[in-house]
Amino acid sequence: MSLLCGYYRYVVDSFDGMERVERLRWLAHVASCSLADLPWVLERSFDEARILQFEEGLERLDQGEPLAYLIGFVPFGGLDIAVGRSVLIPRPETELLWELVLKYIETRQQGWTLWDVCTGSGCLGLALKYHCPRLAVTLSDICGDALKIAKHNRDRYDLDVRIVQGDFLQPFQGEMADMIVVNPPYVALRDRDRLDRSVVEFEPELALFGGEDGLDLYRRLAEEVIAFLRPGGVLALELGIGQLDVVTKFFSPIFWRQKKVYQDLAGVDRFFFLEALS
Repeated sequence: MSLLCGYYRYVVDSFDGMERVERLRWLAHVASCSLADLPWVLERSFDEARILQFEEGLERLDQGEPLAYLIGFVPFGGLDIAVGRSVLIPRPETELLWELVLKYIETRQQGWTLWDVCTGSGCLGLALKYHCPRLAVTLSDICGDALKIAKHNRDRYDLDVRIVQGDFLQPFQGEMADMIVVNPPYVALRDRDRLDRSVVEFEPELALFGGEDGLDLYRRLAEEVIAFLRPGGVLALELGIGQLDVVTKFFSPIFWRQKKVYQDLAGVDRFFFLEALS
């Protein structure tokens, strides 16, 4: 029996839930096979390099590191998005935001200008560009290391996407967009101790925390963003749990004609779309 096959049986007998799933997914990644094929593929022998890769990854998993950082990418919007410890791992909620924005764009002009602000890995803007080639997309982030990963993802798919670095909307001075998509840091610093170890110890704080109450970036958006949107332009936001009522009050009806709220798969008010007055 191979080492990997023995570990497979150990995992099946000893773990359950996500802990079992993550270990089996790591095994499947090392063995270059699907989860369904694992029992048969693991019967064969593996070279020392593959065994070493498995053991090093297992140690990282035991230390709490997210599986996505071990594998190096996550599927998102039809793309395999590279990730590393300088960017947040894209969540299922953010893929729902991508789907909502994609549907919105598809009913309008494909030649729109769209900015993905606080882009991180670039998952939102790149997946939108991939499915809407006529969309003029710019990715921005304050973190240079995050933008290196975004550039890697852009270049891997040969997408014509501009990437700029700077604090929030600062890189766009003198420009205007038809749509601005923002998934900002929205975790409250006061909730830090409630986060899972794999999040707080391994994912970047700059991309996680939005000030003491998690709302700092929404306040800035409410003050600054209207100057960057064309008449009738759209702001699309992802929100933290329980933040909708407060965030709604930040955006004055003086500037915004329409506001729509969408839920995630758990029924949480997660996405907030606003349309600027013409």
